[in-house]
Amino acid sequence: KRLVKTPKLYFQDTGVLCHLLGIRNPSDLRNHPLRGAIFENFVVNELRKVYIHHGQRAPLYFWCETGGHEVDVLVDLGAKLLPIEIKSGQTVATDWFRELDRYAKLSGGPSGMLVHGGGDTYVRQGVLVRGWGACS
Repeated sequence: KRLVKTPKLYFQDTGVLCHLLGIRNPSDLRNHPLRGAIFENFVVNELRKVYIHHGQRAPLYFWCETGGHEVDVLVDLGAKLLPIEIKSGQTVATDWFRELDRYAKLSGGPSGMLVHGGGDTYVRQGVLVRGWGACS
């Protein structure tokens, strides 16, 4: 398989990002076409902060195949990589696990984690599902 080696760009301040996109209040964000990308940006920044507050460089990467398959975040834990998929929706859908399952089959690694916009935390299909508020 051929992997794509292109960087992703994240804003460090999602408030500035929303301002630049013309999003002035929460109701504007609910139906905005870039809501998912903004939420992904927010979660990645929160992950970065965990490492920065411990004086460490954040070992965060992403996985993308040329066919369009991707996992939003890979956390380098040393002996293994933890795949994390990020979805802004509050209700978890079955198809949200597709990329994590594909990555786990190809890598032989763990099933990973799904961070979503809701508040529930549980295990589903062998994947830890966490509401974004539970990730801090």
